[in-house]
Amino acid sequence: MCRAIVILSTYNGEPYLAELLDSVAAQLEDDDIFLIRDDGSSDRTMSLLRSYRDKIPQIRLLDNDRRNVGPIASFGWLLQYVNDHPELHQVPDPLIFLCDQDDVWKPGKLTMFKAAYQGMCAAKHERELLIHSDLMVVDSKLEVLHASFFSSQGINVEKNSFFQLVVGNTVTGCAAAINLPLLRRAVPMSGQAIMHDWWLALVAAMFGRIVSLKESTVLYRQHGGNVIGAKPLQSLGFKQKFRKLFSLKKNPDITAVAMQADGFRKRYSQELSIIQRFYLVSVVLFCRPALPFLYYVWARLLYPVFNGIVQK
Repeated sequence: MCRAIVILSTYNGEPYLAELLDSVAAQLEDDDIFLIRDDGSSDRTMSLLRSYRDKIPQIRLLDNDRRNVGPIASFGWLLQYVNDHPELHQVPDPLIFLCDQDDVWKPGKLTMFKAAYQGMCAAKHERELLIHSDLMVVDSKLEVLHASFFSSQGINVEKNSFFQLVVGNTVTGCAAAINLPLLRRAVPMSGQAIMHDWWLALVAAMFGRIVSLKESTVLYRQHGGNVIGAKPLQSLGFKQKFRKLFSLKKNPDITAVAMQADGFRKRYSQELSIIQRFYLVSVVLFCRPALPFLYYVWARLLYPVFNGIVQK
């Protein structure tokens, strides 16, 4: 069985952290590694982490200045750390797992991912690879809200081509794992990345492969303080849709998509085809103004053309 390298960034995670640590630790094998970086917590998170480190040998608290840099940069730091320390992955086919401090791993998650990955390794799928699964949405007390995160959010995991992922992410980091070739290709992450999991998904779709597991392997806790979380689907009437579409109010989410696309284009410009470069430029031009109408025009006119080219 391959080695699991689990990475976790914590920040004021005291209320739910013990449940996450217990659920992960119960699945770790002797050769697995659990790397944790704290992002400047002011509660008892560090005390809790030290107590777990003292009793679970796989846990390593990484010594850093503990500045608060936010989840994107903190996970980026962890990914870079794994990449820069070859002694961590001098074993055949290590698999790097992402996890969040307020979730709970369902029993058997590590085994399921490792088995899926080893099957792909045996089949000689040695390209950049990202594996992710469904999640079970729960409340703060772990009571089930939705059995399937994919279904509750209307996510079609088959829509995971590079062209599709540029404008919408289908991968949730806490239910994802990546192989070493993808890690080496993805870091250092662009400063324009929206989230670390979205960036990893883009790189995997561009250069390798994304594999989706139908099973829910994580209890995805919703407690009001989630950085991303599961958002309820909204059904808008005609007037609401019209006002939203022709609003002159700029949408920061659209701007973020443009900035990330621009960061990806700059980072991998020498490896992109002409069509891929033109696609990213079109996203930047139509999305950077952050006006919903311009995004709608792009989505209705240009996106189908590029997506049609991919399907051919």
